[in-house]
Amino acid sequence: MSSIALAEANDIMPTDCVIVPYKTVDLSSAVSGVVESVDVNRSDFVEQDQVVARLKADVEKASVALAQKRTEIEAEVKVGRINVDFDERERKRIDSLYAKKAVTFRHKEEADREAKLSEWELKQAQDLEEIRDLELKRAQALLDQKIIRSPIPGFIAKVFRNEGEYIEDQPILRVVQLDPLHVDTILPMKLFGKISKGMQAEVVPETDNQAIRIATVSSIDPLGDAASGTFGVRLELPNPNFDLPAGLKCGMRFVEASTSPEKELTNQSAPTQQPPASAITSADQKPAQSTITAMGNNVIRSLVPSAEAMPVPPTKLNKEASAEETKQLKTVQFGPIYSAERKTLLETALTNHQYDFSVIEKEQQRDLGFIVLTDGGSDFAESLERAEALREKGITDLQILTKGDFSGYISLGVAYEKSKGEEHIQMLADKGIDAFMKPRSKQQKAWWLNIKMDSDNIPQVFSELLGSTSP
Repeated sequence: MSSIALAEANDIMPTDCVIVPYKTVDLSSAVSGVVESVDVNRSDFVEQDQVVARLKADVEKASVALAQKRTEIEAEVKVGRINVDFDERERKRIDSLYAKKAVTFRHKEEADREAKLSEWELKQAQDLEEIRDLELKRAQALLDQKIIRSPIPGFIAKVFRNEGEYIEDQPILRVVQLDPLHVDTILPMKLFGKISKGMQAEVVPETDNQAIRIATVSSIDPLGDAASGTFGVRLELPNPNFDLPAGLKCGMRFVEASTSPEKELTNQSAPTQQPPASAITSADQKPAQSTITAMGNNVIRSLVPSAEAMPVPPTKLNKEASAEETKQLKTVQFGPIYSAERKTLLETALTNHQYDFSVIEKEQQRDLGFIVLTDGGSDFAESLERAEALREKGITDLQILTKGDFSGYISLGVAYEKSKGEEHIQMLADKGIDAFMKPRSKQQKAWWLNIKMDSDNIPQVFSELLGSTSP
């Protein structure tokens, strides 16, 4: 890091941040089926490629056994080699007799023909042997689709499905990787260009005010948000012992790479070594609030600039505002928000901007668009026949539904816009297929933010704070 960059980093005011998992993966299956077993529980640690769940695979196991048995067939190749050896010796005898004028040319041609046929029959048997090996690999691949493995090392965060439940495109488990961790923060656009990859920052999690950890900048958003005047920065925080959980608020400030947080902690921990009052207002030193201290529960608070260090925007709630100004505030609700990570980032942004807000959490039906269906008949056998008839008409994107609200129907696709679904139905009608459309939804946890704002400036404040961020 250059000396100029270090000087600029030291001038950056401390800010709030949020600690999130390095990776979050919702594990599902490549094929639909019934869950046979879930081999892990919530909070269990899993290695990469470890089996975590299985779907029922009786048919696939039988196919593997059959393919394995077929690969063990050797009789055809052995018979072919015997025939080749015999016909080759016979051909040589006929050639010898033909040279002595003891047999006709026709006998010679027949011997040559039999020798060549034997060679091709042996080649055919060898090709069949290779095909059987490929069929075994294919059967094993189909069986492997019924086995769910973790693509990352991490912890089981949630179990969505249990034994006996039918799945299509729903997740079964959620796995989170916690080493390393990501630290996300939002900075004003005036700092764009002053932050670079490789810069370090001191991070203090809210769960342990005495612990100062060093994180390294790993990525910087190349695009800023014009409405809020901010851009995002992501840092990487080592967590080899998993002693720090994800989903935490934190405070941070950028530091020089050579700064030792332990040394700074030791020098500032003695109660008799507090800086004099004159040092706080000195123009040659940083504000006292921007220095990480180890004074009890004030560590995280010390990362946040004081009210005197930052001008209060006219649209934000000033604690010293008069009663008349406070009466002008109006509560505006923003939601629903379906992502917990997005909710935490918005909470951090609102806290940074000193807004008064509250969070409401509840379950609600989430609109998932529309599903195009056709009648599947009276039983599963009839559904199979109708599905085969649809495939003959060129409809390959279909699924026989056996559970849920649409059990007994055949799915012909989904659409997130009603107009797209109607176009798909018309295309099916042109092929002589009777189809109809139903709305899709599911029960899901959601959050709403109740934000207190200036009633005379709600649209502008709402746009500046949240920008293009969608729920």
